[in-house]
Amino acid sequence: MSDETDLPKIARFVADQEESSRLVKRLGFPSGGEIERFILRSYGKAIAQMNYADRLKGHMFVLEPATSEGQIADPGTLVTALKKIKESEQSSVLAIPMDLGKPESTVVSLKKADLATKVSGSWLSSHAQALSESLDKCVVIASGVTASIFVSGKLYFELGDVIEGLDKGPQEDFQKLSWEDGAILYFFAEHDLNDRSPMGIWRLPDKFVLKPNPETLIEARLYSFLRYRMRGMVDLVREAHVENDGRLDLSLQLTNGFFYIVEIKWMGSSLKKTEQQKTNKEIENALKTGEKWFTDFDESVIDQGLKQVVIYCAGGTFQKGYSAVFDCQTPDKSKTERDIAIKLTDGQDPSKFRIIRAAVDPRSASVRSKS
Repeated sequence: MSDETDLPKIARFVADQEESSRLVKRLGFPSGGEIERFILRSYGKAIAQMNYADRLKGHMFVLEPATSEGQIADPGTLVTALKKIKESEQSSVLAIPMDLGKPESTVVSLKKADLATKVSGSWLSSHAQALSESLDKCVVIASGVTASIFVSGKLYFELGDVIEGLDKGPQEDFQKLSWEDGAILYFFAEHDLNDRSPMGIWRLPDKFVLKPNPETLIEARLYSFLRYRMRGMVDLVREAHVENDGRLDLSLQLTNGFFYIVEIKWMGSSLKKTEQQKTNKEIENALKTGEKWFTDFDESVIDQGLKQVVIYCAGGTFQKGYSAVFDCQTPDKSKTERDIAIKLTDGQDPSKFRIIRAAVDPRSASVRSKS
């Protein structure tokens, strides 16, 4: 394979090379190398130009052969197409030719039953595989800098968390952030939880109203975020079991042999599950009239989270416990300090614990700049 299409070392070919060559040619691609070139030279460079919150996260699309042989999409132009794929996620799955020589087209119109199979608002690889098989097409499922490609229902190859073209800019800065000082949690709050799309945690972002059960949504997003973004991690377990003390939100094992735990809390206002079928207009009116449609959590959750972490750490398994408090209140209610003094450690070394209070502001950048 030439330098032009060499994959990063973390790329993994799954399909038998002879079989995959036959499949991609049958679908109209000159070779599998053209698909690889698109992912590296177009998709990788396109997402390098995008803000983290705007990138595809658990989205899938059908990739079609180029309309002009040998051509692939300009990364800047592809950014627009990727945004359309994300914007249409609740209504359809789109197809794009790898050179964008013709407009994107709808290949599947989604029904409520289809959307109900999503997990935490995201498509899974199993969805992409089933779609690829049913359509007999090439389907890409993407999540930030990761991508898996299915051809006629078979996993052709997958790329890990580094794609050529992301070696500069915000991604490099993020990879240098350390877990110990809480920088990753702050970055997560500022660049992921502010996602205003239907896949995000917000029901009315401009009114600071969260979707029902925001703690579960935040936990799922943080799990995915750390899986693809954190260096030095050996294992990450969601809702890990602690003997005699129930379950905690996340357990991390690092390359230095340390085990950390993370308990997730949130502050702000969320819509109750019983009211989730209400229209946005009805919810806005309920805010004005003081209807009891909302669940509100204030600073009391800070000590609650710490108490849980202290209990979990008492057994000695974990080297450090974190209570991650995501402050989703309006800015006038949210205090400026982020680190909260440690209290009530039940005789354990206070240095084993840390409370991270990370502010989340879902308003658009232009609105934030004026406030």
